[in-house]
Amino acid sequence: MRKGLVVTLGVVVLILAVSPGFAVAPIISCIPDVIISDVEQNSATVDNNFFVFSDALDLDAQAVDVDTTPSLLRWSFVETAPGSSIEINGLGSNVSGNVRDPGPTYDIRGVDQMASFRNILWDGVGGAGAGSMQSTVEMYVSDGVDTDSQAIIVTTEDDDAADYTDGIPDGLVSQSQASYDFASGAQGWESYGGGLTDPTFSSAGGRLSMTKTAGQTIPVYGTWESPKDPSVALTARLGCVLRARFQMSSDVDGQDCPGFRFRALWSFVEWNAPNSLWVIQFTNQDFNAYVVMTYKTGIGSLFYVEGREPGTTGQTYTLLYYPQQTATLMDDDAVVWVSADLLDDDVTGGDAGAIRVEQVDVDGFPRPAADVSASVPALTVSNFAAWSPLIESIGPGSLTGVTNVASAGGVSIGCTTADSFFHAHTVSDNPQQLTSGRYYRSIYTVSSTYSPGGDFHPLVRAGFASSLFAFAMDKEMEGGGLYSAIGSTPTEYEVWCVAPTENVAGSGLTEAMNLRFASFLTANLKFFFNTNVSGTITLSDVSTEVYDQADIAP
Repeated sequence: MRKGLVVTLGVVVLILAVSPGFAVAPIISCIPDVIISDVEQNSATVDNNFFVFSDALDLDAQAVDVDTTPSLLRWSFVETAPGSSIEINGLGSNVSGNVRDPGPTYDIRGVDQMASFRNILWDGVGGAGAGSMQSTVEMYVSDGVDTDSQAIIVTTEDDDAADYTDGIPDGLVSQSQASYDFASGAQGWESYGGGLTDPTFSSAGGRLSMTKTAGQTIPVYGTWESPKDPSVALTARLGCVLRARFQMSSDVDGQDCPGFRFRALWSFVEWNAPNSLWVIQFTNQDFNAYVVMTYKTGIGSLFYVEGREPGTTGQTYTLLYYPQQTATLMDDDAVVWVSADLLDDDVTGGDAGAIRVEQVDVDGFPRPAADVSASVPALTVSNFAAWSPLIESIGPGSLTGVTNVASAGGVSIGCTTADSFFHAHTVSDNPQQLTSGRYYRSIYTVSSTYSPGGDFHPLVRAGFASSLFAFAMDKEMEGGGLYSAIGSTPTEYEVWCVAPTENVAGSGLTEAMNLRFASFLTANLKFFFNTNVSGTITLSDVSTEVYDQADIAP
């Protein structure tokens, strides 16, 4: 955790300013959770049990409103559990019910721009080694007409450190959304098949399982997807990077482990009464980009890196998702759902065994502003003349109009309405080893010939691809999204990747990773909307940065 966690709302300001879809209302981005400790912030010589975190948050940096100065926004909070443990700036929970105009009794911004948190139950009277207390606090911001809110967790820690100036310090940590341990079953997660054959699914024993048996016809595909009920589902927030950490295991080690992947997607959902479940609104043209992190377990030196499979001892995989920032991203019936998938298409191996989901923890952290000091020069590109374009057939369709051209000025991939069943991709000429466990961000600047009312532009795929074909981290977006569609104005298309485990034991580095810009198409018709796909997508530059997790997402 880091006490000085910085929230940058510049991207949110830009979105609000240029998008007619937004009302002139305040928007909260990604307020972190708060830790209050009794580590003394003074020169006292005794433990005073001061459970106060002074100047924890700059309220003016937590929300934006295009027509209201931040200092004029009104902030209050409602403590939903346990109900009366927290004060902020000396004021208590807003029990009036009026969060639009909280008045001086509850307006914490009226007291100070900086929010100071205090546990009034323990402050000055807490007993040594009292442990932890968690308080759920809903933070509200108002411009006097419209409001926005976000729930945070305020944790008070009394760890009875031998030296009361040590121990767990005051701090800010990434904002928690959900934690699933599956102790009571699937916890709303749902399983689906979809390959030529499906794995066997189970939600017993405190885990979710997908099991492939020897001899099954490939591809074998199955998925466990997180809840889509808007009352409990994950949600997206403007300016916030969502992080899902999957604790996984298997009953087999090595290359006989089935292949697997992880996804995060944003969708509008609706209640399907005949089947009594929440489902994606497939007829809604307002869709967004999604991310896919794939691990292969092939044979030989390609398609596999030793030790990346979950294994019998288990390991954690981290998926990062930054959707396109659209006007409807935070709508009430829009949710984010994540998945763990078994996806095995290894034609040469005898893969068999279980992919198990032991626990999933989801939080979010503020998108950091661009940082020149974090730049990775070898993965920052504006001249693509040496990149390698390739067009492949993936079915019986025509490739006559498919183009894939890499030049000094960019990469362009195009197709006509006569084309289908193709994969076109272009990879960088200078693949680089990544430092395992670090957070990489590549911002692809992309434009398209798409204009509303015409054919959809080709799917955009961009991200990182292993030179051994053992790992890929991609962000993909269909053309023609109501708000997400890329047009002639160059648009930032941001891909986050946590570098996988090392390729050679002890090196701390992955195999060489390529940047990749690609598109693919099956049948040339969007069955959701009966719209053809044609046109060109163009990449004009890529900038890549690298961060330590502790610096941006404690």
